[in-house]
Amino acid sequence: MFRMYDPETLKSVQKAEAGILKDFDRVCEKYGIHYFLDGGTLLGAVRHQGFIPWDDDLDVGMTRENYERFKQIMPQELGADYVLATPATHEGYCSAVIKLMKKGTKFVPQFSVEMKCWLGIYIDIFVWDNLSDKKVKAWLQMKEARILSQLLFLCGSSKPEIPYHGAKKLIAQGICKSLHFLLSRIPGSERRLYRRFEKISQQENNKTTQYITSFQVVDIYNHSFKESDSVPYGKMKFEDFRASVPNNWEAYLHRCYGDFMSLPPEEKRVNHCAEIIDLGGGGRFVCNNYPYMTEKTYMKCCRKLDKRSMNFKIQRMG
Repeated sequence: MFRMYDPETLKSVQKAEAGILKDFDRVCEKYGIHYFLDGGTLLGAVRHQGFIPWDDDLDVGMTRENYERFKQIMPQELGADYVLATPATHEGYCSAVIKLMKKGTKFVPQFSVEMKCWLGIYIDIFVWDNLSDKKVKAWLQMKEARILSQLLFLCGSSKPEIPYHGAKKLIAQGICKSLHFLLSRIPGSERRLYRRFEKISQQENNKTTQYITSFQVVDIYNHSFKESDSVPYGKMKFEDFRASVPNNWEAYLHRCYGDFMSLPPEEKRVNHCAEIIDLGGGGRFVCNNYPYMTEKTYMKCCRKLDKRSMNFKIQRMG
């Protein structure tokens, strides 16, 4: 999904996300916790020395050991300003991707409007676990993790992005709506699915394996790499400071994106198509992505904004 922001809005979102990354980096440096820029954020650092020009999110990766350490110290170091959101801790949150969200803000992507929880400006944290060295077992591990991740998302949303067309897309949409109807009416379904997802993701962590991966991503296999390729971590310019990157970032990006230094055509560019953006501190926006948001949903979203803030900006995108 892709919708072009106006330059002012996009720059404000990117600045807010970079601020979260700086706070995250500061705490990691203080406690010797290792992380690295991941996915499109790493690609942006390499190709643009910052955000990909149209990107509106920020991704970091951590091994399971480092994430568990960060999770323990996060409340005392960042708890006053941030929330670490998972389905296990954040009621109504239905995604396998962990988010570090800034309090007093809102960022609601088009595909998350139905989630019954607060979503703030965030960075995504992808946790890297061991992938089985046995081909069949690795395939089963990836397949089950992917199915669980999709079911988890359907607990909170009936309208995921579907990469089909015509009758095939209509059938898939019907299945998704039916599953959402069922899952959303089973109390605690998202927490049970997330516990199972976490168990599958970590099932090889008591062994030494050649590859690690994040089971939270769509293309699990192509986002895997040898753990030895990640260390020692280096530093690379990202916007106005230097962030951590994996040692062999070139091999990783080539595996993920192929010719990663070439810009993709506009029809292959993606972002999160935010319906609501509330930057906090007086900088508030409401983004209205017609035709994806009905008037009823739009008014419902507007009511979520605190009543003190009547100075929101309506932006029609696309």
